Amino acid sequence: MMYRYIIYILFLLSGATGLVYEVLWHRKLTLIFGSTVYAASTILSVFFSGLALGAYLIGRSVDRGRYAISMYAVLEGLIGTFGICSPLLLSYIDDIYLRLVPHLGSGIAGITAARFVLAYLVLLLPTTLMGATLPVLVKLVSESDCSVSFNAGRLYGVNTIGAAIGAFLAAIVLVPLFGVNESIYLTGTLNVLIGTVAFFLFRKQYRIPFRSYQAASPARTPAQNYLLAFFCVAGFISMVYQVAWLRVLFQISGSSVYAFGLILSVFIVGLGLGSEVTTRFLMRIPSVIMALIFVEAAASLYTLFLVNYYDRLPLLYTYLRTSFGFWEFGGSFAINIAIISVMILFPTLLFGAAFPLLAAGYARAASTSGGDVGAVYAVNTIGGVIGSFVGGFFLLPHLGSQATVLSMAVTGLVLSMGLAFLVPKKIHKIAIVSLCVCAIALAGTLHRPWDPRLIDSAPYITHYSSVREQTNAKRNDRLMYYKEGVNVNVSVFGDYQARVININGKPMATVVLTDKSNQYLLGHLPMLLHPDPKNSLVIGLGAGMTFSALVRHGEPADVVEISPEVVDGALLFRKHNRSVLDQP
Repeated sequence: MMYRYIIYILFLLSGATGLVYEVLWHRKLTLIFGSTVYAASTILSVFFSGLALGAYLIGRSVDRGRYAISMYAVLEGLIGTFGICSPLLLSYIDDIYLRLVPHLGSGIAGITAARFVLAYLVLLLPTTLMGATLPVLVKLVSESDCSVSFNAGRLYGVNTIGAAIGAFLAAIVLVPLFGVNESIYLTGTLNVLIGTVAFFLFRKQYRIPFRSYQAASPARTPAQNYLLAFFCVAGFISMVYQVAWLRVLFQISGSSVYAFGLILSVFIVGLGLGSEVTTRFLMRIPSVIMALIFVEAAASLYTLFLVNYYDRLPLLYTYLRTSFGFWEFGGSFAINIAIISVMILFPTLLFGAAFPLLAAGYARAASTSGGDVGAVYAVNTIGGVIGSFVGGFFLLPHLGSQATVLSMAVTGLVLSMGLAFLVPKKIHKIAIVSLCVCAIALAGTLHRPWDPRLIDSAPYITHYSSVREQTNAKRNDRLMYYKEGVNVNVSVFGDYQARVININGKPMATVVLTDKSNQYLLGHLPMLLHPDPKNSLVIGLGAGMTFSALVRHGEPADVVEISPEVVDGALLFRKHNRSVLDQP
């Protein structure tokens, strides 16, 4: 029994290294490709599609091999070796990208295609190897048919909790202490050690295949294939949620690396704990189908009704800060964890619970455990890749955060109703469908749009002394413009005497005299100090006042702004930016 706990520890460390790589490679690639949503989505899509490919292809091949422990050791060793070499490889990608970009034109299609190709060149091999580790280990420790789902859930939970630790350590500890490249070298060395320890400790225990592997596995049923499709859609829903939750939480907590690391950590911890708890009770669950319906419907119901009150979360932030005196950095951490947990912990626990349940419903036998668990992991990951892409590129810009979350909650209930057709008793089918329909109807009745004045009150930067002060201050604000975009949310409040443009809740420019003077000086000073200025460039439009000061000097000037919502907001500052956007 002890050897199994050692394997769990090794896989926990392996999960931590995987997320450390994701955070650090993402950081290095954004320095090459940029940090827009398009660039970030490209990197993440490549990363997770590699995980899915490895889980599916190598998961199937391990069922035909004899020595799973050798395969696991080789996988970890190769991951570590590639990690150690990755900074050098990324420097070559930087050179290639710089040479390609001038020939791609200004359209997003050519640049995105180049990013995809180059990101695949760098990330496809290591992420494929990472995705293969779960099905290989399930194959390694599953000694009988009935233990497959238990081991799959336990290993998934352990690996996911390790991933949460890795995400936290990468953002908070490793980069500040060692820097990016040195952190990558340390992580690669740890992977090599994991593979070496696993091989030398367990090579004798797993020298021959288990007896059950020689038996013919039962044929796949239509219901099992239906479950696989269900899990793909569930992965899609969970990742759209994550994209929308990130946008909302950045409004409340700010868009720092620390906030992102905390959000990612809580999300992954929820997945891991949900899988671990469900695995403990797996043998006592009478119906896998009913359990899956429950976890999907419960997550959807919780989100469906709570989403109407997300605009009150800034008030909760202020209440916690003022009630407990959380004014320092550590206090902000505690507040962020509390806010994030209220929003996402319960649904993510249920998302994590679905993995061992699907493994129990889909896996046929120990003889095919690698391929079966790999397929379950792969389809969920593919659904997540599509969800992150569709959520970031289409749903959020066109529907907004609230409607996106609502649509996914309703989709989850519809998915539960579809799963109800696999329930044998007719009375249970009718009851499940009726409850889901009633929940959707009730949610429609109770729906209330968010108050942009509250959701955009930025409590992380505007330190209100009380919830009453915050409410009164925002209640009197006149909302002139509010738009959610791909990269940022933009709002404009006030009148001609007191107007402010907010980007992701943070005030970027106002017409108050002191602030307006600063905006103008940013444009005037370089033009006055330069001996012979002929061309000038402003990066980031804001309210347009800096750019208007620049062009008053009569020389050619350009402004670069990646978010059209900011441009629309700046049009409301014509009196203060001298209608600079109307000038040819």
